[in-house]
Amino acid sequence: MKVFIHKISPENVFLGVCLLNILIMFCILLNSYGAALEIMSYGESNFGDFWFHIDKVLYADSIYGNSSDANAIFPPLAYCFLKLFATLIMNRAYNIDIPVRISGYGILCLVIYLTLFILLFVFVIQYIYKSESCIKQKLLPFIFIFSYPFLGCAIERGNLVLYAMLFLMLGLALGGANSRFLQEVALVLIALAASFKLYPAIFGLLWIVDKKYKEAIRLIIYGLTTFFVPFIFLGESIGDYFFTFSLYLGKNVYSKTSLLGNCIMLFGEQGRYIGFVLIICWLLWIIYYLFSESITWKTIALLMSTQTILLAESYIYTFVFISIPLCFFLNSLLKKKRYFIKDYIYAVLFALTFTCPPLLNVMSGVMVGLYVSWLAILLLISLEKVFKIVHTKINL
Repeated sequence: MKVFIHKISPENVFLGVCLLNILIMFCILLNSYGAALEIMSYGESNFGDFWFHIDKVLYADSIYGNSSDANAIFPPLAYCFLKLFATLIMNRAYNIDIPVRISGYGILCLVIYLTLFILLFVFVIQYIYKSESCIKQKLLPFIFIFSYPFLGCAIERGNLVLYAMLFLMLGLALGGANSRFLQEVALVLIALAASFKLYPAIFGLLWIVDKKYKEAIRLIIYGLTTFFVPFIFLGESIGDYFFTFSLYLGKNVYSKTSLLGNCIMLFGEQGRYIGFVLIICWLLWIIYYLFSESITWKTIALLMSTQTILLAESYIYTFVFISIPLCFFLNSLLKKKRYFIKDYIYAVLFALTFTCPPLLNVMSGVMVGLYVSWLAILLLISLEKVFKIVHTKINL
């Protein structure tokens, strides 16, 4: 009986559902002669996010100084990182008749960029995921890389969210290490994640919640250092950056996968006010949850909603961040001697968040199933907390 229960653990359910859905995806692709890629990806952008910012490094007189272009909003450390790849093809960028992005060396540069990420990602997953099964440790990065948020969205765009997620994942994992050195490395990695995408800075709250105030102060110092020092190496103006960032915020950009975007889509312009109210209420709920519960995968999942659905410009490729609470969820299962129905529900929902079969194509290729599955996880975590509060009140 124990062997039977082990074989149908939530961990195995998650892996099985994911592999089945990936097989379904592959069969659909074959049957449609590849046409189904239109509903399985964010769109055909030719790795647009990568090349847009590489072009800024290669050709623009100033990355932040062009007031007519308010899309160069990456922090300077991110552009220093991209400059490494731009330098590899700088000679070709000015000496060939075809655009560098479709040249052989340009494509090779992109391959290096993505290959480096995949190699680091596999290493990090195998370090974080504590399964005793070697096969499962190899399956998990395979599932992630061939999932819709990764392959169809973040990789297809070549977006730097991949590297920001990588730093944040390893930083959160090392934050609980016994070694003081590794704990310090964790702080640096969180700072690096925030210096690539800004928004991961909110995860500094975990150190405050854990009453590690000295570490939180050092995290702020690391964050300020990794944010401001790269301006020197990039040769850009701090004022130009903040001006460009303010222009970007003034564009009222919103994604169809954000709470604000969905409210506007459902209720028109009035939905903007509804969306703002929902965002404020959800933020207050996250803060309450953080300070009333111990730090678990559920805490990290709720906090991860700030990266995926709370920000107005949270596009579907930000769903790669969900791989972080998923890894912590899988690790929590390994410590359990028995499982509950909710464990299986979470396992299936996480599987659908990454590999939900493409049932319909709306909103320029956004997979509704992924979005709904992620919302269901967040709501289920919240309902558990509400029931706990009610149960405590009744007992009193």
